[in-house]
Amino acid sequence: MPTAISSPRDAASPLAFAQRIARVALGDVIHRAARRFRERIALIEGEHRMSYSELDAASNRFAHHLLGLGLASGERVGMLCNNSIQMVVAMLGIQKAGLVWVPINTALSVDAIGYILAHAEVRHLVIDTALHARPELQQLLDGAGIAPLLCVLDGDAPPPHLPTVAQAIAQGPVTLPDVHIESGQLALIMYTSGTTGRQKGVMHSHASVHSVLMSNMVEWGSSPDRNDVWSSVLPLFHCGQHTVLMSALTVGGTLVILRGFDPGAVLGAIERHKITVMVGLPMMYGALLAHPQRPTRDLSSLRLCVYAMAPMSRTLLLRLLDEFCPNFALVSGQTEMYPGATIFEAHEQRKRFGSYWGVATLVNEVAVMDDDGGLLGPGQVGEIVFRGPNVMLGYYKDPEATAQVQRFG
Repeated sequence: MPTAISSPRDAASPLAFAQRIARVALGDVIHRAARRFRERIALIEGEHRMSYSELDAASNRFAHHLLGLGLASGERVGMLCNNSIQMVVAMLGIQKAGLVWVPINTALSVDAIGYILAHAEVRHLVIDTALHARPELQQLLDGAGIAPLLCVLDGDAPPPHLPTVAQAIAQGPVTLPDVHIESGQLALIMYTSGTTGRQKGVMHSHASVHSVLMSNMVEWGSSPDRNDVWSSVLPLFHCGQHTVLMSALTVGGTLVILRGFDPGAVLGAIERHKITVMVGLPMMYGALLAHPQRPTRDLSSLRLCVYAMAPMSRTLLLRLLDEFCPNFALVSGQTEMYPGATIFEAHEQRKRFGSYWGVATLVNEVAVMDDDGGLLGPGQVGEIVFRGPNVMLGYYKDPEATAQVQRFG
């Protein structure tokens, strides 16, 4: 029989192997993908390439490093990083170790960052070297007794006394750790923007995030045979890009990681890496369309452009369909309802315009509700509400707010 099917029990103990038979765990996404796709390229960042086998091994080593520090199941590990391969390795390692990933928006104020670290009771933090070099952040971490682990990127010069992600993955076991993980176990706490007060910590289990991965790929027409190349421009600390990353890894896609949005760099990446699926905001697509390099770049590899967060004007959308990519789709959700939860499908884009959010994705129910919990019919105005397996576990340390948003079931 082929080794991909008949390989041994990954050097795990019989007990750990038995516990893994039926579980759903986010770290298993890359573990299983590596068994099938092996040397296919998973991640590209600049001149760096990482295969599925290499990503699996590196994230296993990071998981073992964290466990070696004495971290216990359920302990929170913070992350204050911009997009990079090292960030993805560390995030997957946190999941494989059965720990809780707490990503933090790098653009937040020091006060807001401090609140999240304290609220989530973070004692270990993966942080970009460049961010750690900011005196106010160093002072915050020192005052809170938080141990930093530096994510070192090209050109960074880390202080010699602090450990780095690169050092953590340079040695150690490459096997999946023997860690018991329940499918419904807390996998991540992702904090909202805090527009109406302090940020709320949205809790998701391994199962709630995992439930949308295959749904996303079906909705977007991706598969192992297609071997799509995906953009990774939006921040990975946000649920939108994180769900794209995990969905693409599930089916053996390649992700081109960019550290922020520069329209010229994005156009160059599309041409160089033959990106097939682009994910961005309407304003990003407007900037790409208007960029002087756009007419000279070969963008013929694009088969689908996904936009999010807002609808697109009719004028811009029609121009993009005619001049940039033949297929666009609006995908939406929210931190509390891991995306995608709705999709404005590609075949509808030339038929409907304005604030149209589409239909429920394969795993969701979507309705419009009034203030008293009554479901409304066509032409009636209310609030869009969701139900499905990708719903959050609740708000961290805030049962009252959890009960309020789920009060009508």
